[in-house]
Amino acid sequence: MADPTGVKRSPIDESAGRYLQEHEREFRRLTEHAKEVFWISDPERFGTIYVNPAFEEVWGRSREELYENPETLLESVHPEDRERVADAVDNEIERGGFDEIYRIERPDGEVRWIHDRSFPVEDENGEIDEVVGIAVDITERKRIEEQLRHERDLTKRILDTCPVTILVIDAERTITFGNERMNEVMGTDEIAGTPLSEVPWTIYENGEPVPAGQRPFDVIREREEPVYDLQYPARIDGESRWLSINGVPLYEDGEFDGAVFVVKDITGRKRREQALSTVHEATTRMMRAESGEEVCELAVAAATELLPVSRTAVYAFDSETHALRPAARSPAAREVVEVRSSIEDGSPIWEAFVDGETRMVDDGVRAAVIPIGTHGVLVVPTDRTAAFDEEAVSLARLLCDDVEAALNRTEREAALREQGETLQRANEELERLNHVTDIIRSVTQAIVRSDCRAGITSTVCERLAAAEPYRFAWIGEVVDEGIDPEAWSGIPKSYLEKLESSTEADDSAPARTARTGELAVDRALLEDRDEDRRTEALSRNYQSIAAVPLAHRGRSYGVLCVYADRADAFGERERGVLRELGETIGYAIDAMETRNALASDGVTELRLRVRDPEFAPQRLADEGCRIEHRGLVPRSDGASRWFVAVDGTTPERMDELVAGIDRIETSHRVVEGDALYELIVRPPVRDEKPCLFDEAVEHGGRIESMTATAEEVTVTVEMPTESAVRRFVESLRSDYRTVELVGRHDLDRPSMARSERQGAATAELTDRQQEILQVAYFSGYFEDPRETTGAELAEQLGVNRSTFHRTLRAAERASFASLLE
Repeated sequence: MADPTGVKRSPIDESAGRYLQEHEREFRRLTEHAKEVFWISDPERFGTIYVNPAFEEVWGRSREELYENPETLLESVHPEDRERVADAVDNEIERGGFDEIYRIERPDGEVRWIHDRSFPVEDENGEIDEVVGIAVDITERKRIEEQLRHERDLTKRILDTCPVTILVIDAERTITFGNERMNEVMGTDEIAGTPLSEVPWTIYENGEPVPAGQRPFDVIREREEPVYDLQYPARIDGESRWLSINGVPLYEDGEFDGAVFVVKDITGRKRREQALSTVHEATTRMMRAESGEEVCELAVAAATELLPVSRTAVYAFDSETHALRPAARSPAAREVVEVRSSIEDGSPIWEAFVDGETRMVDDGVRAAVIPIGTHGVLVVPTDRTAAFDEEAVSLARLLCDDVEAALNRTEREAALREQGETLQRANEELERLNHVTDIIRSVTQAIVRSDCRAGITSTVCERLAAAEPYRFAWIGEVVDEGIDPEAWSGIPKSYLEKLESSTEADDSAPARTARTGELAVDRALLEDRDEDRRTEALSRNYQSIAAVPLAHRGRSYGVLCVYADRADAFGERERGVLRELGETIGYAIDAMETRNALASDGVTELRLRVRDPEFAPQRLADEGCRIEHRGLVPRSDGASRWFVAVDGTTPERMDELVAGIDRIETSHRVVEGDALYELIVRPPVRDEKPCLFDEAVEHGGRIESMTATAEEVTVTVEMPTESAVRRFVESLRSDYRTVELVGRHDLDRPSMARSERQGAATAELTDRQQEILQVAYFSGYFEDPRETTGAELAEQLGVNRSTFHRTLRAAERASFASLLE
């Protein structure tokens, strides 16, 4: 083909042209299908000569736009990278090209990462003819790199913040990696490159350092398998610690290449385990304790071992004093407890106990107070707040919870033991009671067959002394000088001689019964503070005494004393049986004396003179007044109607005198002419001085007459027996020191009490009929003319007239029927 310029070309030129065209076609074929962006620029005109189609795919712009406006390329660069890229383009000739990574912004807003490199191209003269470059979209690579960097940062952050130490050791026993926690178990911050043998720590087993060949790395290397939770005590920089070691082997091309270890400091866990073990052991011992005191002692010992202090004390609640009192303490807490021997309301420690809250208080000494339920508190004095941290508080609370459970158990078991002992005692007492009841039954049968007092008393003593559980028994009569033994069995008379002394200052059971007339018991005499009584009880082999009053109808017949060889003898039920025995004996003696009195041929008449301003009849007899006894009518309520004839005083003065006497409740003038008065005399109360009527009735006598003036009272009394006379006179003299026996006459006629004289005539009357009949008689109702009317008597008795007359007629009819039929 001819040259259009008309210049004839040589064959060589034509060949070169064809080569260039072919080369250009090959270049275009390669770049047109490449994913990378190829470009060529003119360094002189700063314009793009060529860019392949991949530009449109990567930049999102057309090539024509770039050809027309080369600035479009720089404008698409991300603003943060634009200045750097512009500088690189401006200086690419001087620098021999550039190699930049930057971001571009596509028209659709997408940002992509570009790795762009340029290469200057020289002509045959060595001049820069053009610049070629290749731009690669590395957005995906950047994304992967960012992800990897994020993962790497995350991994590093995890390793650095991991709560355990992670170590990598190569096959040559050199540490190649350690996270930031390695200082805790290695004692150093710089660990990478350190041989394992130079690490400043030592692990122990059974108190000795673990020898080479048995250490965790050696075990993994030898067995080529992981190890888990190998726990060792260790010394790190001189400090005792506990470590838990886990490790797995590393391999490279199937060959052992080292190991990865996870090392955890378990010192706190081990301490807690040890503390829990201590609490468990203490709780086991406390649950076996037999008393609250032992529980408190064990609690103090456990608290001293558990807590970082040496001073601990348990204060127990005392319900009697309503205060907290020391129950146990450690030796170091002696001074603290001595200063605070009682903690009461108002103290910070007391407030913590009442509120049930664990508190740090300052009650002269700074201390932690941990309540033990309703039982008390654990007090832990400490000068250092840091020493008693949250862990110590938690352990103390746990211990106190177990102490509370142990104290609850001891209380329950104590209650059960007490119930069991009470039941056992009740059963034993019931057996003894049945046995004693059999004894009393046999004694009672023997009493019935006795025909005299000596027979009764000797029989009682012999039967009781011969029966278990009693050692011996005796009966004595109470006299002014003391107790006069009259019968005994199982003991010599010499032992009883000392009892004849006065009972006033004696505090023994027999003396108390003699003074009060009540059953008395002395127990546990081997522990008595009185050496003589203790020695006597030991020599006679007895430990308990029961003194039983012998009485009937208010009359005393002496004291029965029974001795037992048990300290717990004479329980409440047994006392009740003995009390009934005493009443039976008193009844038997009274009945026997009554029979003897009825069978006797005479009575004793006593004439007494009483000069005592406090004596009721003498108090009634005002100056110039005279009072005479007319009769005594008992009432159903225990009171008596006392009829007296009064001469020489006015009714108003009589009312004043009656008001001053406590035993006389009311007075009523029955008959105007003879000034007959009815006085209501109430029964005596406990420990009150008896009146003359009480004394006479008690000893089986009756008052024949009595005349009282302001100066003296003269009384005539009939007594059935000599013993009754003696007891009556002694009783009067003990109550009225001015009583004088001015006359005594033995009469040859049987003694007849009022009830005996009434006999069958009033046997069929009711109590109410007898009372109305007697009141009518003593009030002069049957006199002619009548001294009082039925209406007056009905009012006096508190009934209506028809009831009075109906009851009186019934009493008269029954009395006449008994006499006439």
